[in-house]
Amino acid sequence: MPKDDMLFKIFEKVSEVSEKVGKVETRCENMEADIRTIKEEDGKQNELIAEHISGVKTNTARLELEIQNREDQNIEIEKRLDVVEEPRKVFNAIKKIAIFISAVGGSAIIMVKVLRWL
Repeated sequence: MPKDDMLFKIFEKVSEVSEKVGKVETRCENMEADIRTIKEEDGKQNELIAEHISGVKTNTARLELEIQNREDQNIEIEKRLDVVEEPRKVFNAIKKIAIFISAVGGSAIIMVKVLRWL
């Protein structure tokens, strides 16, 4: 009987070891499945990031084009404003000259009246 007991104990140990090996293999399979899932999700996220980057680049190009268009429009508006303001500048200059001439003429008339009065 002692041989049978020894053999029985050996079989129990072998059984325990094989159970532990089975558990380890199951854990490894689960980890491999988790890793595959993570890789798939990583690939999807990379695709989404690539799409986002592409969209950002497109929006940046649109914004740069819009900024350039507005700058061009501002230059055109400034040119138009200069053309519109030119007659006003001339009118103001003529008005100043007329005021100066009337001031000189008025002072000359006052001087003549003062000299006649004296």
